[in-house]
Amino acid sequence: MIALSVERCSSCNKPKTPGTIFYLVKISLTADVDLELEELSKEELEREIQREFALALRRDEAELNNEVYQEIYYYLCSRCRDNFIKDPFGKLKARGETND
Repeated sequence: MIALSVERCSSCNKPKTPGTIFYLVKISLTADVDLELEELSKEELEREIQREFALALRRDEAELNNEVYQEIYYYLCSRCRDNFIKDPFGKLKARGETND
């Protein structure tokens, strides 16, 4: 996990002052693989497992873990929280529309 500043908004960089409300956004990304298992013989299945295992051994452990599960955190001021709720993927902003 990347270090998260709780002193400023992750989006607009507004500083947190005493008495203001900020929001912690936690996003969990989990792999959802929909595989169709082929009719493989025992030997073919064993070869496929060995091939995948060999590929995995060449990769970094953190990279492999991030493909399966990742958590991302944002610390948002009230305004940025409202904007995030209205347009979480930024599609309106990308089209030049406002969500205020």
